[in-house]
Amino acid sequence: MHERARGAVSLQGYSPSHMEDELARVFQYTADMMTFFEEVSGIPYDLETYAQVLIGPSYQEAAGWSMLQEEYGAMVLSDSTEANLISHELAHQWWGNRVTCDGWGHIWLNEGFATFLSAAYNERRFGRSKYLSDMASYERVYEDIKARGKDRSLVYDDWSQATRDDRNLVYFKGAFVLHLLRETAGEDAFWNGIRDYTQAYFDSVVTTQDFQKAMEASSGMDLAAFFNEWVYHTGQ
Repeated sequence: MHERARGAVSLQGYSPSHMEDELARVFQYTADMMTFFEEVSGIPYDLETYAQVLIGPSYQEAAGWSMLQEEYGAMVLSDSTEANLISHELAHQWWGNRVTCDGWGHIWLNEGFATFLSAAYNERRFGRSKYLSDMASYERVYEDIKARGKDRSLVYDDWSQATRDDRNLVYFKGAFVLHLLRETAGEDAFWNGIRDYTQAYFDSVVTTQDFQKAMEASSGMDLAAFFNEWVYHTGQ
């Protein structure tokens, strides 16, 4: 176990196979990630602890903790910039757990957001080139799906039979669409919109229409054409 304080929050790391100094290295950016997400959302992390566990074959999170694959720790130890999954799961403490999609059909508001914001953290920590590399990789996943004729709306009528392509769309197309929206709206309007949206719906449920309205209010733009092309339809 590794534990350290971030103000009033206890940051805890656990693993059956990593020593305390290794856990400190794997989770060395957690406090900085938390600060970044607080700044983006305008909402402080309000639990007493945040625990990160390296164990088993899965990735999962809930209020106050996240679980990551045990072997993922070895990857981060070999390359500290491979922190996307750590920041992704932490981002869910805001987008996913506290701002929650109103039904599975809008799951991209959870997963696309966490994927995008983990890349945005990389931009802060490692520089613009890392962020653009992340976005390029997400675009490649999306372009492959589109080339195979599997592209579709990010809003689903029925998620009960979701395929691997469907899941990749909500994670990676979702993140790429947020990147395009950032470029369309401009820096100030985009980040102000993310903050206003998060604060307005914190501890509540959201739909894609709620997010669109928040971004239109922030930017002063009619974003109907953008959302119709990239969110509700296929972008083709």
